[in-house]
Amino acid sequence: MENTVKLAMLGRVNITTQLDEGHRIGVRKHNEEVDKNRHILSKIIDCVKFCGPFELALRGQTNPAFSGG
Repeated sequence: MENTVKLAMLGRVNITTQLDEGHRIGVRKHNEEVDKNRHILSKIIDCVKFCGPFELALRGQTNPAFSGG
């Protein structure tokens, strides 16, 4: 009986292997997204650290003279 099951499964991928591979892919994508977000956040932090000592505002142009209209 056991050999019949093994023969039927011969050449097929085990479901646990597929789930493990899917989990690894999900973790890899998550880690890539985290790396991307850390890079973006580090650039924002660099800007804040630069503007702080010069007391520069961290806002957009809201003055009507600069709106181009």
